[in-house]
Parts: sequence; C-alpha cells; structure tokens
Amino acid sequence: NNSINVEFSAFHNRITDLIEAVDTGRREDNGRVAIYQSTNFPEAMTRGYGVSVQHSPIAGFQQQISFNYLDSRDLEKHQALPNRSRRSIKLLLLWDISYRWNITLSGEYQSEFYTDVEKRNISPGYQRWDVKTDFNLNKTFGLYGGINNFNDIVRNTNNASDRRPSRGRFPYVGLSYSF
Repeated sequence: NNSINVEFSAFHNRITDLIEAVDTGRREDNGRVAIYQSTNFPEAMTRGYGVSVQHSPIAGFQQQISFNYLDSRDLEKHQALPNRSRRSIKLLLLWDISYRWNITLSGEYQSEFYTDVEKRNISPGYQRWDVKTDFNLNKTFGLYGGINNFNDIVRNTNNASDRRPSRGRFPYVGLSYSF
C-alpha cells in the first residue's frame, strides 16, 4: 500500500489597514499581565509557500511532513509584522500496530519571531514533540496515554517576549468507554 502525496501552495497578499492587537511591552501585576493595544498597519504584505508530503510506505504506517515559509511586512516601516514565525515544520507519524493498538508521534518546529513592534523583542524558536497511544481492549473499553511536550520546552517566565509553550511536559493516561 505504498503511496505518496505531495501538496504545494503559495500566496501573496497586499493588505490595506491591517488592525491587530500588538504587545506594547508594558507589564502589570509583577509582569503577569501583558498590555496590548490595537495597532494599524496602513500597508502590509504577506507572502509565502507551503510544502506537504504524505507517505504510506507500508500498510498501517503513515508519515507526513510539512514546511511553511512566511514573509510578512509592514510596508510603511519596512519591518517584519509581529507574532509571525518565518519558518515552521510539522511532522506526524501514525502507526497502526494492530487493529486494536496505534501510536502517534508528532513534532513541531517554529522559528524565532518579533513580538513587539516598538522594542523589537524576539520570541525564541523551539521544537516540541508529543507521543500518544490508544489500545482498544474490546468494542466497549479502551486505554490511552501519552506525553504532550515530551522534550519539556517551556517559555522563560522572566522574558515577557517568550511565546514558546506555557505548559511543560504533560504525561496522561485514561480509560475510554463507548456505548
């Protein structure tokens, strides 16, 4: 059941009067509350492309990888628009070990990006991995479990510009019941 699927997309947009909530860089309540304000970008542009490849080399196993590139600009100030990562990569591996048991591994990479128009602060890039599994005991009961953010990537709470995940490694298990 060896199959491959490739998708490509591209875009280019010119935007007039783009209004967004932007981090002012100000904090209250000992840094726990970020102050945002509406900002108008009179002339903006976004352009980029995405490539996605899905492959099933054997029955019950599927892999997908996607890469996205984004160039977004405030054309008036000739600066990157805030809160937009230039590059992102996602990976997904699905393995049906049997009709009762499957495992999923997913990964994500996001490059650094500007978070504050005025101060030009940067949120660091990161990679994050999740793993989960499901096992059906019968048609009624199943077990599941996994670990979200397996590599425990979290934001630096001392850096208000850090937009990495706020929640660290999170293991979980459970029992499902279907009727």
